[in-house]
Amino acid sequence: MFMKLIYIISIVLVLHCSKVQAQGAKAIILNNYVSTCKSQSFFAYNYLNAGVQMIETRQYKRAENKLSKAIKNDSTYCDAWYLAGMVYLHGTLDTVNAKKHLIKAKALGYQINSVLDNYIKR
Repeated sequence: MFMKLIYIISIVLVLHCSKVQAQGAKAIILNNYVSTCKSQSFFAYNYLNAGVQMIETRQYKRAENKLSKAIKNDSTYCDAWYLAGMVYLHGTLDTVNAKKHLIKAKALGYQINSVLDNYIKR
C-alpha cells in the first residue's frame, strides 16, 4: 500500500514538473530581460517587439525569425542579440548559436548576469 502511494505521488510530480518546465522557458527568457540600448532603426525596434510577443506565446521559431530581422536592420542592437541568444538557449535549444549571440550582446554592452557570464566562458 505504501509503495503504491509513493508510485502515484512520483507520477504526479513528474507530470507537474514537465508542465512547469514547458512554462519555464518563457519565464527564463523574459524575466531576466532589461532593455539597455536604443535601436538606431525603427524597423529593428518593431521586429524586437514582435519577437517579444512571439516569446510570450511560446512561438520560439517565429521569435527567432523576428529577432534575426531586428539584428539585420541594426547590427548594434544589443537587446536583439541578447533575446535571440536566450531564445536559442531556452526556446529552440541551439546552444552554439546561443553562445554566439550572447557573446555579441555582451560585447555591445548588454549587462549579462553572472550565470550567463559563466555559461559564455565555458
